[in-house]
Amino acid sequence: MNVIKTIGRKGVVVGLSLALCATMVSPAFAAQVLNNENKGQFIGENGALLGHDGNGGAGNQYDYELGESLELEKTLVIGAGVSASIDLKGNDLKHTGATGSVITIQNGGELELDDTTAATDDEGNYTAGRVTGGKGATDKVLPGSIGGGVYIEKDGKLDMKGGIISDNTARWGGGIGNNGTVVMSGGQISGNMATEGKHGVGGGVFNANNFTMKDDAAIIGNTSNGDGGGVYNSGDFVMENGKINGNTTKADGGGVHMYTGWRVSGATGSFIMKNGEIADNTVLNSSGGGVGLEDGIFTMNGGSIVRNEAPKINGVASYSDGTIITVNDDNVIICNYGNDGVETRHNPGEAVRENVVEPQIGVPGSYDEVVYCKECDGELNRTPMTIPALEEENNGGNNGGNAGAPIVDTPATVEIEDEAVPLAGLFTRADAIGYLWEQSGSPEAELSTFEDVPEDHEWAVAIGWAQDMGIAVADQEGNFRPDDLVLRWVEDLEAEPEGEFEEFLNRYAVFAGIELDAGELFVELGGEPTDIVMGEDAQAIFDSFFAKLEEALEELAA
Repeated sequence: MNVIKTIGRKGVVVGLSLALCATMVSPAFAAQVLNNENKGQFIGENGALLGHDGNGGAGNQYDYELGESLELEKTLVIGAGVSASIDLKGNDLKHTGATGSVITIQNGGELELDDTTAATDDEGNYTAGRVTGGKGATDKVLPGSIGGGVYIEKDGKLDMKGGIISDNTARWGGGIGNNGTVVMSGGQISGNMATEGKHGVGGGVFNANNFTMKDDAAIIGNTSNGDGGGVYNSGDFVMENGKINGNTTKADGGGVHMYTGWRVSGATGSFIMKNGEIADNTVLNSSGGGVGLEDGIFTMNGGSIVRNEAPKINGVASYSDGTIITVNDDNVIICNYGNDGVETRHNPGEAVRENVVEPQIGVPGSYDEVVYCKECDGELNRTPMTIPALEEENNGGNNGGNAGAPIVDTPATVEIEDEAVPLAGLFTRADAIGYLWEQSGSPEAELSTFEDVPEDHEWAVAIGWAQDMGIAVADQEGNFRPDDLVLRWVEDLEAEPEGEFEEFLNRYAVFAGIELDAGELFVELGGEPTDIVMGEDAQAIFDSFFAKLEEALEELAA
């Protein structure tokens, strides 16, 4: 069969406007364009595809392209022995009759559905021609309508590579009702509905036989009044890739519902998930936000089931005898809202501090240590923490001299897993400047001219203030390196005893008019405890700063 390649990266099955351009694969015929004026040349009064000579098409292959959006009062039938392809070309194939599917593929018929004009924008929105307006065919076994968009009989085949099947309705499979074989490698099945009250199942797909989903295929935004917002699977469904996302059901199985009672002879009743995503599906009244298992076998060998929601069980719900769930440990079943038949996990991020209250002399401070999930942003843990109160220093009554000046002892390094970690590694250069800025009353200032300090940086104003005051100085490349760890000391023992941290403090002392002991703040180098000696004026400014360092050091060493 000739294949008209898809240009778009993804295909969407929505409501198909049909300007059908028919191109025969047989070399005896040139490509034909199907539109509303000439459709009678290619589609019979009963809706069946005709040969290019007006005769029946059994045993022949035909390739069609829509020249415009096409309206059909009767179902387009791919008869037994007919192989056809339809390229939507951005147009809609729309059923306008009171009943019937848009397309029916009879036993022994084959159809390739594509849209070579499909496109996906920067936000991931997919545009393509649609198969739309169908109300479903009449099945010999199932009560009620089936396959609003496309109905496939037992030995029929659908190869869907692009386009959108949307805005169709049926009791069994609003978008697709399958008793045959479907391979969906592109396109979308979206915005369809399974109707007829609580008995309507499979908003996007009803599958009773073989259905394979892979590549960029998407079953999204469908609705069911009964089970299976996205997919109702009674046969064998293999999900190699793709997405079953954002579907909704009033009963069970927001993304997928499993019940084997309607399977075609030979089907085992299984759902095998090898990759892909089942996400953001919703159950309004019951269980199985992601997958609901009434019976059958669900096997997960890859992929993720995330952010699904149901009043009862959300990720994967099993609620009937005979159900087997196989889920490998390395699979991702996370961020589903509620209790799960299979353990639900989240992906925790780094702990952050919130609601910080700084300590005062004699009054302890506090903060909340909070961990959020990286996937769903949900709060996983919140722990109240206490910051020790600051102690009032005893200066021995000396109000200006160096005698009796307080000494703050802090180590230069701490041993963690047999590796020396610099104390200064607890703070970035921007953090150090930010604290000094807060100690000065958080004055208003122009933003800095440092090339590597963005306007939305947490300490942008503080760094601008520090630059104006001569506390923060650019390096040779004009950068400040705000997110680098601040250096506490220089490694060369023969160098002058100063590092970035000491430079900031000394420059701040000059700015604040603080007289430091011996005219400078000095730090002894090496791994021995470091004595920082300063006058009492300096102590009043920096005392809480060192308390903050000591607290952080204790947390790091814990």
